[in-house]
Amino acid sequence: MLRLVYYQFLHNKKQWLGVSPVIFVSSLVMGLAV
Repeated sequence: MLRLVYYQFLHNKKQWLGVSPVIFVSSLVMGLAV
């Protein structure tokens, strides 16, 4: 059970590493726009 959660966490971490720059840039643009 714990191992499954751990593997899911690792998989999600890879996804977040791919998505976080996009979120960072978009939030930066929003901050500049406002």
